[in-house]
Amino acid sequence: PRFPPLPQPGRTRQCACRDPREPVPADGARRDGWHAAHTQIVRAVAGVGADADVVFYGDSITEGWGSSNPRKAGIPPVFRSLFGPGGKYAGVVAGISADTTTNLLWR
Repeated sequence: PRFPPLPQPGRTRQCACRDPREPVPADGARRDGWHAAHTQIVRAVAGVGADADVVFYGDSITEGWGSSNPRKAGIPPVFRSLFGPGGKYAGVVAGISADTTTNLLWR
């Protein structure tokens, strides 16, 4: 479903935006990479199964928590100490860069 067209003051065009409550997978130019990341996350969650204490959904910030990216220095070691193998809690990082609310609802 789509929201009714929204008025834009001073413009004759109206916006017909997608309903943000409607779950959808990623589309457009980032579709293939998004689906590959989603598949990898599904496997990670399946590997932990019911033993997962927490699953972290989100965008690039969340994705970085489970990353070895040097730009995220300090975050991965802290995350791993709490939620990684041998950590206090069983956690799974399910972040995908540029994810939106509708993508999260779909996942």
